[in-house]
Amino acid sequence: MAIMSDVTYRTAVFSDSENIRSWRNDPVARSFFRDSSIVDEESHNKWFTACLADTNAHLFIAEIAGEAVGVVRYQLRTAEKGYDVSINLNPTWRGVGLGKMLLKDTLPPLAQRLNYDRFELHAAILPSNIASIKSFRNVGYELKSSSKCDEMIELIYKWPQFDAVICLANDFDSDGELNKESKLRLDAAVCIVKSYEVPRLVTTGWSGALSSRVSLANAMATRAVGVCGLEADMIYRDERPRDTVGEAIYLAKDALPAFAWKKVAVVTGDWHVARARHVFSRVFGDLCSIDWFAVTSEPAYWESEAQNSSRMKFDQMVHGIAPGDVSGFFAKMISQHPLYM
Repeated sequence: MAIMSDVTYRTAVFSDSENIRSWRNDPVARSFFRDSSIVDEESHNKWFTACLADTNAHLFIAEIAGEAVGVVRYQLRTAEKGYDVSINLNPTWRGVGLGKMLLKDTLPPLAQRLNYDRFELHAAILPSNIASIKSFRNVGYELKSSSKCDEMIELIYKWPQFDAVICLANDFDSDGELNKESKLRLDAAVCIVKSYEVPRLVTTGWSGALSSRVSLANAMATRAVGVCGLEADMIYRDERPRDTVGEAIYLAKDALPAFAWKKVAVVTGDWHVARARHVFSRVFGDLCSIDWFAVTSEPAYWESEAQNSSRMKFDQMVHGIAPGDVSGFFAKMISQHPLYM
């Protein structure tokens, strides 16, 4: 089975209709719907077409290695504020923790569509659907009420609440001028900080192989203050990391305990999310919850990433170290990673 960190998300299109209908008509799935009848193709296509045309509906398809594995739908409520949330999975992908991941990972792209507004999320679930209730609760949904008339469990989630926004570095020139990718990441990170009143922005990155007069961390911090209008004392700068591995390990080793982070947002390029998530999830473990925000990058980055073997080398280097064992990861990095030895 493919690696879970390789899940990608896209907007639903009409060609997804039959997959979604098939998942909806699966006997197990039907048992957890208030209307458990089988949905015919014509009726489903009519409903799905209306959903795609509805500007107040947001449907995300999750894929792993090109296979559609699930759908999450956010529908603006008419009577109350917030969005109703529903999720369904490809039956072959049940039972592996995918539901929690989809519910969590589709929140940043929803926020980006909504111009980083705050929002409330609501879910109504049959009490017998234990797995779904667990997935929602693990993401952060709280019990709102239990209705005796229709026997539904109602859950609510007020999102987001971040302790920090981490902007991963990309590149700059010898004069400290950030490249387009770094500017996109930094500007998005600052927007999240301002919109959600996050107390801290984190910038990372060394002076580079070109021996720049400034570090990447300082170059991004300078833009955050001078161009984006952020207060300098809100920024934590770490000039030691030279790659994604160093970013994860140094932040987990020092910043995480210093600031007692419980939930952070990480901003990077869309091409970089899978690898960065893989590294950060191993290093941070359960010490801190991470939401991933992706900026749209140029195609050349995707082409380069396809040839990147650093994730495999990371896995080989840290083999046997338990997730969240930060001291273990740090010891391996300074003894075996060529950029830190």
